[in-house]
Amino acid sequence: MSSPTTPPWFDFRLRPLQEVAPWHGPDGPSLDWFGLTAGAYWIGLGSQPLSGPLDAENILASSLSCDLQVARLFDDVTALAPYALAEVPPRVDAFLRGTTGQVWRDYREAWWQLPDDLPQMEELDSLRSTAWEAKRLRTLSTSDLQPSFEILMWSFEGRVHIKWENRETVSGDSLRRRVLRGGASRTRERFIDELEDFSTRLCDAMEERMRQVQQGALGPHIHVDIDSLVREQGMRRQQLAHALANPGYADDWPAVAAAIDKLHCLRWRRQPG
Repeated sequence: MSSPTTPPWFDFRLRPLQEVAPWHGPDGPSLDWFGLTAGAYWIGLGSQPLSGPLDAENILASSLSCDLQVARLFDDVTALAPYALAEVPPRVDAFLRGTTGQVWRDYREAWWQLPDDLPQMEELDSLRSTAWEAKRLRTLSTSDLQPSFEILMWSFEGRVHIKWENRETVSGDSLRRRVLRGGASRTRERFIDELEDFSTRLCDAMEERMRQVQQGALGPHIHVDIDSLVREQGMRRQQLAHALANPGYADDWPAVAAAIDKLHCLRWRRQPG
């Protein structure tokens, strides 16, 4: 668990309940568990936050934070967790941590410039899909955050390795140009502790929010299915443990390693213009 002096990796603040905007459907305004997690969230893995407002005290009023449902980040993190904890072989570790990762990004950016009649296109497409899927499952996309960036997490030799790259050019008195790139590694135990800490803090906050809803804090004009809310809260308490115990995809590491090797051996020309 994060200590009082160590900021958590995944942090958030819920909006005051009276400021949560309801969904508007055919039966009128309503809210469910997901909607009630409206607020702001940010991520910090190094000595400074990778995302979020410069003034954390004003996060809910700041346009610098991610103003969405916190459950969205929670869902993404719990979906990524079992893959981040799955041990990768040395060839894949080198691909994820080294310059090959940048080469892969170059391949991806050049992909749409390849001529359709390239003889190797079918083979390249298959290889790309095989290698890309292993990387995608270990990438936490933060396109909703300001600034947006990607965090890549994978396990090798008993540790969880983390890489991030955050580039943004912004203007305005309250913003500054930031170029942030880095990496870290943590024990598996520390990584799981951070995930469990996030899960516990969110579910505890929602427990209090549910109590307020049950006491009528939203008013009668917003419909909330209390029974459904209670059921989902119970499921959310178990969501991380279930994700870790039941990963939905098994990597074919020999195929992934072979695809990476072949992609680096193949060469293609860019389409002129």
